[in-house]
Amino acid sequence: RRLANFAAFKMTDIILQYFDADLQKIVIAIALTTAAGSILTFFFQRQHWKRQKRFELLQHQLREGKELAHEVTQLLNRRFFALQRLVWAMRDETFDVNQMWKSYYDDVIRWNENLTSIRIRTRLFAGPEVATLLVDDADLGSTGPFKSIHYGMRHLHHRILEAKNIGLTDDGQKSIDTDIAQVNDLIQKFQNKLLDRLLYHADWR
Repeated sequence: RRLANFAAFKMTDIILQYFDADLQKIVIAIALTTAAGSILTFFFQRQHWKRQKRFELLQHQLREGKELAHEVTQLLNRRFFALQRLVWAMRDETFDVNQMWKSYYDDVIRWNENLTSIRIRTRLFAGPEVATLLVDDADLGSTGPFKSIHYGMRHLHHRILEAKNIGLTDDGQKSIDTDIAQVNDLIQKFQNKLLDRLLYHADWR
């Protein structure tokens, strides 16, 4: 009987060891699966968070870019169109050129007050190449052709002021028309590049 009891005990011990070994494997497998699942969940959540943050950043940049484009286009068009109107007015004696000049000078003040801000924002949004089209300090002291809108309009401003004071000759008219065309080309180039940058941000929304 003792021998039978001993044999039964040994058999039970072997069976328990067998099941314990399998149970350990199962526990380890569950633990590894859980850990792998947690790692994958964390990875996908992290990727989703990154995509969400990038999307939010691009949305913010797009809003900033639209505001910048609207503001700078308004400022540019007001001053540039006012300069053109002055030239047209000097051809027609029915206009009060002096009064028009005073009105135009308000646009000059508005442009200069906002220039530093829009220059910095253009650089941040569209890069240094586009910002240089707006203002290129290498133009300072140049007699042309100018590489930037600000100094091109500044030069045009002085040419038209001189013509207002001494009279507009035919040669002066042709020269001013050439300057106007050059500034207009710079404005178109700047606005196209700014638009390209806006479309780039829009594509990433």
